[in-house]
Amino acid sequence: MENKDSIVQLYKKLYSENFTELEVLRKKEKMKVLIAITMIITLIAIVFFYKWGFIFLWLGVIVFIITFAIINSKNRGKNKVDYTSVFKEKIVAPIIQKAIPNSLYKPNEGISKEIYNKIVYKEWYDRYRSEDLIKASVLLKNGKEVNMQIAEVLTERETKDKDGDTSYVTVFSGMAGVVEMTKTIKTSVFIVKNGSVSKFNKKKVKLDSSSFEALFDVEADDSIMAMRILTADIMEKLEYLYAKLKIKFEFSIVNDKLYIKFHTGGMYEPSIFNKSLELQKLQKLYNTTTLITDVIKEMAMVIDEIHV
Repeated sequence: MENKDSIVQLYKKLYSENFTELEVLRKKEKMKVLIAITMIITLIAIVFFYKWGFIFLWLGVIVFIITFAIINSKNRGKNKVDYTSVFKEKIVAPIIQKAIPNSLYKPNEGISKEIYNKIVYKEWYDRYRSEDLIKASVLLKNGKEVNMQIAEVLTERETKDKDGDTSYVTVFSGMAGVVEMTKTIKTSVFIVKNGSVSKFNKKKVKLDSSSFEALFDVEADDSIMAMRILTADIMEKLEYLYAKLKIKFEFSIVNDKLYIKFHTGGMYEPSIFNKSLELQKLQKLYNTTTLITDVIKEMAMVIDEIHV
């Protein structure tokens, strides 16, 4: 990982160049949110405490729409700027570039649902969204390179209450992606969070590390290949990265692809209620992005060194 001082230096540079602009945009965004919250609370109070609450509700909705139209009109036209877009372009992009040299960051793009469906292990969802795509050619310790694409993903499941009203609950929120391996193992191995693979599943692999099995379950078409991949050294490294990252992660190897998921939540969104640039937040963003790449490199090296 980069020297801590170098991250501080980058932070100081980004702060001096962008803080004033970002704070103006953040305060505008914060005002919108506060107005929205105030209006919603007011409307609820009207409905509950006034006899003619239904009429007042619709009047409140009209006022709410007009108020937001006025606020948003100030940002319309050629000079329209968006707080999130500016933050990602001027802050997130340099941080990612430092964490993953020669990477390409596309905040408005993501990975396709088709790719994500190959990543997941028995996940059912109804709604899918992906953004903050990172593409990179990652250099391994042996000098070889592997291509990866990873992006932020949110999946949600639809639920209905006893009255038939629909709502959504989060199934997965984090980073997910795929790595093109240097060779194919001609089988499938799934390394997923503990408790995911039934003890009655005939493909469940029993390993020699109780500490590893406390974190992960393994399912494989070829148990011998799974054990060749998950050597004692590799399991120890993955446990170390798991503890250091402080974030759950899962991965699968299918032929020549490494699919991986990190339960990070939304990583690259700016703060609205705190200062737009905080050293601790940017350090965490950098460290997490770096450690994610480290996990990918470790697994890519393992596959590259296996004789098939």
